[in-house]
Amino acid sequence: MKTVIGNKEKAWVVFMPHDEIKETCFQKVFYWFLNRMKKNFSHVAVFRKSAIDGWVVGVDCCSDNLIIHEMGYKQFFNFISKPEITCICVDVKPGKIKATGLITCVSVAKHYLGVDGWSIITPYQLFKYLEKNK
Repeated sequence: MKTVIGNKEKAWVVFMPHDEIKETCFQKVFYWFLNRMKKNFSHVAVFRKSAIDGWVVGVDCCSDNLIIHEMGYKQFFNFISKPEITCICVDVKPGKIKATGLITCVSVAKHYLGVDGWSIITPYQLFKYLEKNK
């Protein structure tokens, strides 16, 4: 599986529901907001092919931490084949991104992908933007 075509690098953008609402201060404050997001679009993570053949690396920003995932293709494709997961493959467009203020899963994904859209604040808005601009 090749994810680099010419000078363009590909990334898998994975949209998912939050597994759980942790007991952190940030998530208590935004609990009401998280429960009103579009079903299965309350969180986003970005994965790219690793330098190690047969592996992917993902960046996953939550309200209280930043996680770097590393997994084999088989484990990754088993993960994204779950019915509640939506995954799209997009071109990465590195560039200068403006700071958005809050560090969220969406702002980290936008920065990682090179998306400059100040009005994109939810995972579903990011999904619609990426679908439209494939």
